[in-house]
Amino acid sequence: MLITFLVIIFLNLVSSSINYYIYVIGACFAIPHISWLVARLIKRRLLPQTFVSPSRKCVLVTGCDSGFGNLVARRLDNYGFKVFAGCLFPGGDGALKLQQESSKTLKIVKLDVTKKEDVDMVVKEIGASGLELWAVINNAGVAQYLPAEWGQDVTEYERMFNVNVYGLVRVTKSCLPLLRKAKGRVINLSSMAGRITFTGLTQYCMSKCAVTAFSDGLRREMYAFGVKVVAVEPLMYATNIMNQDQLFSSIERSWNETNESVKSDYGLTYKERFKKRLANSLGVCRPNINEVIDSIEEAVTSDDPEIYYRCCGPLDRPCLWLLCQTSGLGQDYILTGSTWANFLKWFSFK
Repeated sequence: MLITFLVIIFLNLVSSSINYYIYVIGACFAIPHISWLVARLIKRRLLPQTFVSPSRKCVLVTGCDSGFGNLVARRLDNYGFKVFAGCLFPGGDGALKLQQESSKTLKIVKLDVTKKEDVDMVVKEIGASGLELWAVINNAGVAQYLPAEWGQDVTEYERMFNVNVYGLVRVTKSCLPLLRKAKGRVINLSSMAGRITFTGLTQYCMSKCAVTAFSDGLRREMYAFGVKVVAVEPLMYATNIMNQDQLFSSIERSWNETNESVKSDYGLTYKERFKKRLANSLGVCRPNINEVIDSIEEAVTSDDPEIYYRCCGPLDRPCLWLLCQTSGLGQDYILTGSTWANFLKWFSFK
């Protein structure tokens, strides 16, 4: 950025004509982009929105045992869709409570996204229902907070990718023939962690970056078929995936599986400091989960949904934008030094 700034100053001093052309070229790029943003804002905020009818339509939601998936299933059931709620434990408390508190049309289905036979069985049941498959909400996911070097070989990475990436792709590919027929849509739960890599979340950020890339590529391929692909990108929200006890347990498990020489290099002090950093991060999780549920509902029901829904607080948005514009070295300084620690303390206090 500094080099670019210096070059522009130099060109400005050397030749006013060159400077003129720089402004013209910049305007040619900026004006259409700004015009599109303004038009989109007017359309989204000032003009009446149109929404799809749920009549004769069904949706598939993965990861409905708890968290976003459980709440989304309830919301879409209330909207009028026939909901196939995929649960890892269909006899568990979360699934049973969801069934009891929803309409009779909601269907709990056993769905482990890492198992092809589960996915094939659910897709077959949806196809036999006689309803249009309007949307697939790929919500199922796992999170871990671990140093990149800990654990055995690449075991932690495989656990993460099997659910967050390969499971999501497996469900999507299996459902695409039905979605193309209905001209429906795919809603993928990605994360802002797919755009910014945070300390301790390397594996998770890698998986969500893959989800973002898959969403972008699939969206461009599906334009020809009328299928919309949407990525919902929450920051940090207080769901079960951010349960402190579970995350601490995964840290201890990974530490115990780590080679002794590596553990010696890190030391117990590092481990305890790492856990404290996690606790501080969890302290800034946003409690209003409905911010994400509202975005998912709009992605499913709006005639003209956004391609990205970035869910975060009003102060988070400009901070994240600035962080994304910062160089890699600048991000390293902010996210690994005292700046990030102070940010977490300030927001925890607030």
